[in-house]
Amino acid sequence: MKDQTGCEVVTGYYNDGNEGQSIAIPNGVKKDILGMTLQTLDLEEGFWRKSPDSVEIYECLNSKHCKGGVNTTDLCSDGYSGPLCAVCASGYAAVGSQQQLTCETCSGISDFKIYVVFVGVALLFASIFYFIFRQSNESTQELIRSQSGSLAFCYGLRFPNFFNGFTNFFGSIFKMDLFSIAPLGCSTRTDHYTTLLVYTIVPLVLGIVLFVAWKRLEDRALNDDRSKKLRNKIAGIFLAMTFVVLPAVSVTIFSTFACQDFGDDYGKFMKVDYSIACDDGVEYWFFWLYAIAMIFVYPLGIPGLYTYLLRDKMEKLEAGQAKFEEEMGAKEALEKALEVRAEHEKTDPELRALTFLYESYEPRYWWFEVFETGRKLCLTGFLVFLTPRTATQIVMSMTISIMTTRVYSGAKPFTSDFNDRFAEVAMWQLFFTMFGALAIRVDLDGESLQDRWYFDMFLTLIQFLPLLIVVFMNDKIGATYSYDKETRASEWERLEGVVVQSDAIGIEEGVAGGEGGFEMRGLGRESVGFDGPAGGGRHVQIGVVRGEGG
Repeated sequence: MKDQTGCEVVTGYYNDGNEGQSIAIPNGVKKDILGMTLQTLDLEEGFWRKSPDSVEIYECLNSKHCKGGVNTTDLCSDGYSGPLCAVCASGYAAVGSQQQLTCETCSGISDFKIYVVFVGVALLFASIFYFIFRQSNESTQELIRSQSGSLAFCYGLRFPNFFNGFTNFFGSIFKMDLFSIAPLGCSTRTDHYTTLLVYTIVPLVLGIVLFVAWKRLEDRALNDDRSKKLRNKIAGIFLAMTFVVLPAVSVTIFSTFACQDFGDDYGKFMKVDYSIACDDGVEYWFFWLYAIAMIFVYPLGIPGLYTYLLRDKMEKLEAGQAKFEEEMGAKEALEKALEVRAEHEKTDPELRALTFLYESYEPRYWWFEVFETGRKLCLTGFLVFLTPRTATQIVMSMTISIMTTRVYSGAKPFTSDFNDRFAEVAMWQLFFTMFGALAIRVDLDGESLQDRWYFDMFLTLIQFLPLLIVVFMNDKIGATYSYDKETRASEWERLEGVVVQSDAIGIEEGVAGGEGGFEMRGLGRESVGFDGPAGGGRHVQIGVVRGEGG
């Protein structure tokens, strides 16, 4: 069979109109239709192209937004329009964004109903964060920290339906995304510029209010213990607020610079909001400069503030833990350092105000909250520059999570052994979630419905794993893994003063060295040694060493 140009018609190819050449049909185009040309390519559901003459086929952020077909002016489902059908048409309001965008009709929705929903959701968020600030249980705090970092980044990825619903609900809470719940676009402007202003100005206003209240109590706190406590509590609330808002605000700021280019004939649009054209008009450049300024306030300013406050009290925070380990075992050194740090807190109100940043960590790891902040920024902020749902974005997040998992497992920075293990579980949780996203990206669509349901349940259960550990296994895991920190030094202490034998050739005897170290003497060879706690080391410089009863 031949087409009108005389070319042989073959399934899986189309005529590009250029000297009758046949081109393989790209992904996203129906392959069982004969005789298609470039202008009559019939797109599958979930795909979009910008014009009849375009050879580039784009996968839509949400397959339900793009109904497919031949007519490039009618590729979007009802209520959707624009690039990738990711913009709400006139008469519709956006709920959510990107993959989770839903365009709801404004007819029949009164302003009163919209604001009732908005106020109700705002009160729910306020209650949740009040609960967060009031919590004193370390395990619950670590659950909140880990989940907020993990779930927030899961958005924008393609997951099974049940898991998508799970992440959509909880993610709106942890991301503080009020605009994704109520269709406020029917009554007011709710594009990315509005979100950027709300997310950056509201925390600033709250921060200024807290600072003014903190400053006004300065003189009264000199002679009034109650004012001192209130002043410290205000400082703690401020630091907790910066910790909570940083990931969501940073994502919003960085998203201002992430654009997708559809070519000179169509333009560039923000990945987070395809209704906004990049490099177009005074408004864009105003908010571009505004976002630049906000980088110095939030993604750079908050970690910088943490670093400045902690470094200023570095000696008191470290509390001599390293020195104590030269004189006693690791457990005893930790307990002693915590006692010293507590004494410093009693005499230094400024130090006591910073407890939110360091109280969960061992004194030697006083700086670890800065590292944790950097980890969250990498997972939530910097990755927005990569195209959503691509294998590159997913693999980058997996790489970051596995590297930070290694840091947590090696450092064991928390004062509680349970929290050390819990942090590792949370990191692995994120890794396996991203691994699931990568598996879907490679292609899980060929699996049976039952197998896909199992996969859906697996991803969902992973998210509940840290919660189950906190509720059911706190004491058990804490007791089981307390061996690590309690016995590392005692093992070395057991070897002090013990005759050591070695299988290494040329060594005939070993004697205890000075101050906790050991010296191995060989025949006709240089002496070799290794350090115990007194030397501050944890390494063996010689083959196989066995300790015999002491």
